[in-house]
Amino acid sequence: MADAVEINMIALDSGDSSMPTLLVGVDALYVGRKLRDTIAAATGLPAERILTFASHTHRAPMLDDSKPLLGSPEPGHLQRVLNMAEAHATRLVSAPRAPAELLAAKGNADHSINRRLRKALTLSLPPTFGKVVNAPNVAGPRDETIITATVRDSVGRALGVIWNYACHPVAGPHANVVSAHFPGVVRSSIRSAEGDAELPVIYVQGFSGNTRPKASANATSVVRKIQRFLTGPVFEDMSPERYDEWARGLAETTGRVRSQERALKVDGIGVRRQNMRAEEFYTGGGPSVTFARVSIGAHFAIVGMNAEVMAEYAPRVRNMVGGEFVCCAGCMDDSFGYLPTAAILGEGGYEASGFCAEFGIGRVLPSAESAALQGFRAVARAAESGVQSGAPTAGEPTQNV
Repeated sequence: MADAVEINMIALDSGDSSMPTLLVGVDALYVGRKLRDTIAAATGLPAERILTFASHTHRAPMLDDSKPLLGSPEPGHLQRVLNMAEAHATRLVSAPRAPAELLAAKGNADHSINRRLRKALTLSLPPTFGKVVNAPNVAGPRDETIITATVRDSVGRALGVIWNYACHPVAGPHANVVSAHFPGVVRSSIRSAEGDAELPVIYVQGFSGNTRPKASANATSVVRKIQRFLTGPVFEDMSPERYDEWARGLAETTGRVRSQERALKVDGIGVRRQNMRAEEFYTGGGPSVTFARVSIGAHFAIVGMNAEVMAEYAPRVRNMVGGEFVCCAGCMDDSFGYLPTAAILGEGGYEASGFCAEFGIGRVLPSAESAALQGFRAVARAAESGVQSGAPTAGEPTQNV
């Protein structure tokens, strides 16, 4: 194990509500359905008020049992995680509430790169020509927005932190070891800054379906150098030194953004969900497609869906929602796979249709983009009725898994 993987939880309550909203961040490739169902059964919270976010690290044990070609959960580990989450959530939901305020900020990083590039030649068996492959595309879309939010009590002590950035946690320096990847590095940096080793820190993975670490756009081995010479830009796993420099740089950038946080007026907390039929997005059966929005006042929101969403959707979703701080969230709940744009479907490549067999679905439909925009519009409207007024509350220390 290179570093610990964790579950972090924050409960948001508008002060006079008996039904908080629970945000759950998990260091995992995908979360699956069992975690949310277990928490709902243990706490009595409606499932729509529980949002689970996978960090999408490719170096953590699998929790989703619906994608056997990507890996199956180890039964003992999965049960330990579910037991821990059940106890953790039950304590948090029943804990006394205390007044708090929400502070937020946003800024920009320069740490990701688009991973879709059409190459004249790809060295494979057999070689391919003119195909879109996984390779660095410096001109391709990416979302470099960082949004941070801190819940603080009446004396300024941090009760919980949310941060949002879009980048695949891949190409780490150590193969076949457990690691939280960069979300763990940033989490440790935030805790160090706050002087609280158990501070709940929830990473909300952004729309990172076609982005990955910029520092992995490199060729150091002889094989990769030859490939780059023959075919153009290539990716290679980062060396320990290169990874540390890249991850620390992202942590420092996130820290600078957090230093600009300011208090927001919170006049209510609301949740809205929209479930759509899988048949509107892809063939072959599978989970329904879910869109969700959590609004904390008029200026801060998390808007997401259960998919790995392309970076191109981020500005469109933020424009729909409005508000100053809109976290775009991918890899939410039981992810069905990738959400390509219509243009990417036309281009082909892994994110267009190459992923489908591994995820157990047929093919992505041309209508997927318009259906997704319909789902985002549905949750972009005002949050559900019955939102209570008051200040947010939060709290419950982290748990290692």
